Amino acid sequence: PREQSFEGIANFMVTTKGTLSSPEYTLSLRADDVSFRSVPFGSIRGDFSYSNRALLSRFDVVNRSVSSGRPQLTVSGTMPINLALSGVEERLPEAPMNFSIRSEGIQMSILDPLLPTFNRLTGLLRCDVKVVGSPRKPDYEGSIRIDSCSFLFVPNNIVYLLDGSFQPQGDRIKVVDAIIRNV
Repeated sequence: PREQSFEGIANFMVTTKGTLSSPEYTLSLRADDVSFRSVPFGSIRGDFSYSNRALLSRFDVVNRSVSSGRPQLTVSGTMPINLALSGVEERLPEAPMNFSIRSEGIQMSILDPLLPTFNRLTGLLRCDVKVVGSPRKPDYEGSIRIDSCSFLFVPNNIVYLLDGSFQPQGDRIKVVDAIIRNV
């Protein structure tokens, strides 16, 4: 079985008000000494607020030993979503969203739990990506760079090495240049 062990200390503060059909939420997340499969990520800071069918968020991953306090990953933006507890016909309305995902270098292993066909991810991810459009029809733009990535591809049980540049465009990701080798 795959190891799925996150470690660290987390604190949450949640505030709710409004009605069941028109709620308002705020959530603050602070987690320190976070690691996944013994790979240290440092601290996670997140602030989220919800009202009028819109979720505003900012989420930072900071490893002070690597970056002097600057985040290695920042996700921020607005997403249309209906988080009401009654009278909901559609959770994800066709309304505009606007997110940015930026990293000057974060460990690829943070993606391991999200990618079930890839195990033992290592390497660095750098990106500057904007996600616009709607939740059902997202539109991507920006740049992604993957350096010194190694992974086990589960379907064929082969380890690969990857270095490459990619460009999100619309609903696709264009390979600008990439080198992939099996080990």
